Amino acid sequence: MSISRRQFILGTASGLILPSYFDKVLAVWENHGEALIEAPESTHIELIAVDRGGLELN
Repeated sequence: MSISRRQFILGTASGLILPSYFDKVLAVWENHGEALIEAPESTHIELIAVDRGGLELN
């Protein structure tokens, strides 16, 4: 029986990563009755402006 790359990746993800995440999501839903919203790691936004010939920023 051969296994495709996609089946391998999905099987690995469902066996290692997904259960712990889904356990956390379901625990929040059961305890609070609302979806899990995780804060981003960084809230810092960096804006870079590049002058490409006559562009003026005010």
